[in-house]
Amino acid sequence: MVFWDILLNEPMKIAMFFFPFGRKLRRSAPTSPQAAPNRCEGGALHLGVSSDARSLPPRPFGPFGPLAAPAEAHWDRLKTLHAQITLTAILCTSHTHIFFPFHDVFGLLHLIESLDETGVTNLLSPGPPAYPIPGRLGMSQLFLLITLVPAAMMLDFRYHSNKEMERYFLRVNASNPDIAHLYSIGRSVVGQELWVLALGRSPRRHVVGVPEFKYVANMHGNEVVGRELLLRLVDELVAGYRANESWSLQILHSTRVHFLPTMNPDGFDMADTNCYLSQGRFNRNGVDLNRNFPDAFAERREERDPDRADREAEVRAVMGWLRTETFVLSANLHGGALVASYAYDNSNGGGELVGQASLTPDDDVFVHLAKVYSHNHAHMHQGETCGDQPPFREGITNGYQWYPLSGGMQDYNYVWAQCLEVTLEVSCCKFPPADRLPVLWTDNRKSLLAFVRQVHLGVKGRVLDASGAAAPNAAVEVSGRRNISPFKTDQRGEYYRLLLPGNYTFTVSFPGHQILTQTFWVPYGPDGNSALTHDFLLRRAGETSSARCRTAASWTLAALGATLALSG
Repeated sequence: MVFWDILLNEPMKIAMFFFPFGRKLRRSAPTSPQAAPNRCEGGALHLGVSSDARSLPPRPFGPFGPLAAPAEAHWDRLKTLHAQITLTAILCTSHTHIFFPFHDVFGLLHLIESLDETGVTNLLSPGPPAYPIPGRLGMSQLFLLITLVPAAMMLDFRYHSNKEMERYFLRVNASNPDIAHLYSIGRSVVGQELWVLALGRSPRRHVVGVPEFKYVANMHGNEVVGRELLLRLVDELVAGYRANESWSLQILHSTRVHFLPTMNPDGFDMADTNCYLSQGRFNRNGVDLNRNFPDAFAERREERDPDRADREAEVRAVMGWLRTETFVLSANLHGGALVASYAYDNSNGGGELVGQASLTPDDDVFVHLAKVYSHNHAHMHQGETCGDQPPFREGITNGYQWYPLSGGMQDYNYVWAQCLEVTLEVSCCKFPPADRLPVLWTDNRKSLLAFVRQVHLGVKGRVLDASGAAAPNAAVEVSGRRNISPFKTDQRGEYYRLLLPGNYTFTVSFPGHQILTQTFWVPYGPDGNSALTHDFLLRRAGETSSARCRTAASWTLAALGATLALSG
């Protein structure tokens, strides 16, 4: 049974112990900041649990590693966590006192996890306070706070403020270091962090062959249901993983899932609770973020420029995020309708325009993705209307056919970041009463999980050059699917192509190498939680098949000779 389960279900006494790695912890003497070492001495805070029924040996709450920045940077970082925290500078060898009001339990736990050994020693040591602030924690108070934590970890059905959402992510991150990683992709116009929580077996870094998936919500600040759906989905995934439930294990073992619950925290702070009005839709500068991305169909060249200086802070943050992670599939949660909308959202009247729709080369895949969400939703697939909106057949629509828009995030993901994104309108009311949230979660839960699994459609693999090394930026094109910007491999030589089951012809090109063409069958991957894996091995330009065979044979003979020599 895990630590928190015992805390939740059994009466107990709590003791806190410090256990060194092979030595006693000691309090270091204060020194000047200039004398601070680059690495703190190792140690870990341990929590020991005992009850009448059973006891557990002390267990590590979190490692105390090196300081990665000067004291000033730590000060600034910690000040952003919660306004109620008061502290002195954090340095390995400085005398540090930290004070928390009682309600800020999770800030305390997060700091305990991130502090160095000396900082924790000083936190729990007697001594004069740095400031005469009520609520300074003694050891008995700290025991009390630890006992109160589990009861507060339940995520209730209500709207959470930006600060509350941040605190929730902080404690999920602190409590689940093996599967959770919290990071910020930037800041809003007024300086609020754009927090992303990644869940997966390797949450901090990409693993070759494991696709990257993302959910984004609250792009329009007054469309708020998506925020709460994502918090709830995080909660269920983590709880399911801890309970060894197969559905959660399968997702987090095969996928790295990123959650950005609010892309527009400033707009949310300004939002009215009206179902239909637009107060809070825009960011603090009064800009609609879903009209501010580079647009491949825009007539003016500057509107297509990804490096345009006047793009909004939130848009620049997402664009930078897409450059650092190779996302394969994404969904953007909105409100005000009940429909799954897919690319393109715009057109310049070219070959993509078919009737009233603007179709991508991967239209069959987009239609499938939209239907996966709508048909797993309690009502969306029935084509129910919201007010005076037209009905949507099977609960899906082409974005342009619904209404054209320029500068949308959906098209930017597909054209420039080779990530297929669908826009999910999850409620007729943009800001429904909080008592509607349980029903909305029930309506969307199955769809949200089913959509994540679609990241395993199609084929994935690596492109390797003639020497067997990764070939970054190699073009991997599928016959009959001519994309505006060809899909290319990342810096690891990886590629992902979402495709429905079928026979496909692939053409791979890389400078200095022959163009490679191969045809093969692609099965349906989501049932097995993995796309087909297929690597492409290229030949150098001008190299013949016989020369390649001779080279391969010489490598084989050389390896055989070395083996015989070693065995002799």
